[in-house]
Amino acid sequence: MKFLQVKSNIEQVILRRLTQGISGLGVSDYAAKFKPLVKKPQAVVEIGGVADLDQAKEIIGKTVELEFRIENRLKKLLQKLLLKRKALAD
Repeated sequence: MKFLQVKSNIEQVILRRLTQGISGLGVSDYAAKFKPLVKKPQAVVEIGGVADLDQAKEIIGKTVELEFRIENRLKKLLQKLLLKRKALAD
């Protein structure tokens, strides 16, 4: 998978989690999108009826938890090779 595809997939997961978290609180007037920046993009969330930045942070902070894991393909490959060697030895 190319870098841009991976980046796009990650952004979609982030937006989906933001959307699920905020809508789960019963907030219906909101928008979540990515704002492209030179060095790195930022997730931008606009919540209708919320003018207080601290209140918006509290809503978002309580509803969204993201965790990223990087697949270790080399480890999987080594495990497969080890299993093949064991099978050949038997």
